[in-house]
Amino acid sequence: MHSIRRRLTAWAFCVLLAAGLLVSAWFLVREVRHTCTGADCP
Repeated sequence: MHSIRRRLTAWAFCVLLAAGLLVSAWFLVREVRHTCTGADCP
């Protein structure tokens, strides 16, 4: 029982880590094309 809970926790951590990396990469790609001069930037 204890090993099953440990395995599920490890899988959940891996999934959250992968999702975080994908979201970070998406934000980076989005900001590369951002052409803001700083004045009145939304």
